[in-house]
Amino acid sequence: PDGAKIYFLANDRRDPDRDMAWVSVFVMSSSGGAARKLGAPEGPKDGLVVSPDGKTLAWVGHIHPERGWGYDNAHIWTMPSSGGGKGRSVARDIMPKFDRHCEDQTIGDTGEVAHGSAMAFSRDSKRIFFLSSDTGNTHLFYVPTRGGAPTRVTHGAMHIKAFSVNGA
Repeated sequence: PDGAKIYFLANDRRDPDRDMAWVSVFVMSSSGGAARKLGAPEGPKDGLVVSPDGKTLAWVGHIHPERGWGYDNAHIWTMPSSGGGKGRSVARDIMPKFDRHCEDQTIGDTGEVAHGSAMAFSRDSKRIFFLSSDTGNTHLFYVPTRGGAPTRVTHGAMHIKAFSVNGA
């Protein structure tokens, strides 16, 4: 992250209001110019982050835009920040067997589900921290950036709303 590039999520469909879940990953120079679509499958995406070493992009989403949010579990996806070629996906779900959404989905009588997907890389770019809900609680987890089974960091009855990774 030298500030030379801006990565963003956008819907460039002809009718984005109708096709709102068809989201892609783009990159452009921070000094302006044309944006380039990177090689990631279209589908719902949120929470795009760049690893501290600048080599990896991560977001929460899935690859079924026709089904929108909620039908499929939204997982963490990664891809090289170089992006691959147009029409060739280099992105992958790094936790395909996780049976939860990778976001706060806890709903209660006094509050709604949080919107947005909180995620953060560890300082060495080897882990990605995220929130996930289960049985009325929202906990902090991490998953290796290369992929694998998530590890729960917090335990007990709690509803984590936000977090910050400092030196992890």
